[in-house]
Amino acid sequence: MLFLVLQQKDWLSSRLQKLIGGQLPETVATDAVELTTILDFKDSLEHINNHLESYLEKAWILSQNYHPDSDNIENVEWSKPTRSTDVCDLIQLEDHQLFQIDSFGFKELKQAPLIHISQTVEPPLGDSREEFSTLHDNWSKDSVLETTKMGWYYQEFCEVFDSPGRTYQRLRRFK
Repeated sequence: MLFLVLQQKDWLSSRLQKLIGGQLPETVATDAVELTTILDFKDSLEHINNHLESYLEKAWILSQNYHPDSDNIENVEWSKPTRSTDVCDLIQLEDHQLFQIDSFGFKELKQAPLIHISQTVEPPLGDSREEFSTLHDNWSKDSVLETTKMGWYYQEFCEVFDSPGRTYQRLRRFK
């Protein structure tokens, strides 16, 4: 399962807001964060869900500038040179659960995914195809405004075809 680590672009402001206000925000804007690490844990979905707190901690450890847990380095699919992940940053799972890093532990945010992640679907007959469970049926018509390659993945910043000016981000795998 993919774990996407997203860091606040304006980290200082977010951190001060947490220190002064004492709590994390209920939602985070898509344009307020950037994708900095892609992790892929190969364990079963059931095992990950049963030990989710432990996997979130592993994701946090592996997104530090110095991560002593070298046994899990094979889980890092892509990483951008940046600051260490900290309070107020986010971890989005492939199944679109979204968690914000708190002073102690993680807080689940109930909002739409910040990055839409493609799934490869293998139909009974014919070629495999890509689908986004969180996007409308005609996502392929949307305009790609910017593409960033990230190892075996690429991130696309898109404008909705039917709604000019409305944008979103999606993450796709190279085929």
